[in-house]
Amino acid sequence: MSADSFIECRGVWKSFHRNAVLRGVDLDVERGTTLVILGQSGCGKSVLLKHFVGLLRPDRGSVAVDGEDIGALDRKNLFRIRMRFGMVFQGAALFDSMTVGENVCLALREHTGKSEEEILEIGIRKLRLVGLDGVLDKKPAELSGGMKKRVGIARAIAMDPACVLYDEPTTGLDPIMADTINDLIKKLNDELDITSVVVTHDIQSAYKVADQIAMLHDGAIIFKGTPKEVRKSDNEFIRRFTRGYAAGSVAAG
Repeated sequence: MSADSFIECRGVWKSFHRNAVLRGVDLDVERGTTLVILGQSGCGKSVLLKHFVGLLRPDRGSVAVDGEDIGALDRKNLFRIRMRFGMVFQGAALFDSMTVGENVCLALREHTGKSEEEILEIGIRKLRLVGLDGVLDKKPAELSGGMKKRVGIARAIAMDPACVLYDEPTTGLDPIMADTINDLIKKLNDELDITSVVVTHDIQSAYKVADQIAMLHDGAIIFKGTPKEVRKSDNEFIRRFTRGYAAGSVAAG
């Protein structure tokens, strides 16, 4: 495994009921960068993301995190690896019965020996990092969609992870709020010196946040490069995807 890679996938295959979703994925996620995994809805982006933390294991191939083959780890060591990740779910996935503070601080209470005073201080600090003040005692139902997303991000960074995984972070948001979330992803990656993986089908978000973009199509990574390189690609599928027209359509311009 390259010293510059935090995550490394080699020949990853995954099928469900004989339906091959991943068909030999090769992919490296370099430390300290933001990698966007781009592709059509239902192409297997979230399935690949789950392999990074061992929620799914490949039928064939391997996934290594920081040099460790997670498919070979026992439950205790797999949990240790998972503690290095923060996860931002597509629908925020906040617990409705808990306050914002309880949601953000849940892992701190479950997995650290910190005092309540320390935990509360961390929760407030993480919420401020995502631009939220005065919401600690509110319930998720009292928040807007964009605020819920930011609470989800605050929860993901509460344990100071090495890597944050974002599953469709701008889905369901208006363009202005989506852009706010994109700016926040960039800010956190820079300020916290973390590795980020963003799964999306939103090409504008990809261009804004990515250091590298990996295109997932037909179960494999068909391209990886900078946003500039994506724009210049002569691959027919990539050109259709990024310009928003279907096969057989006449491209504008």
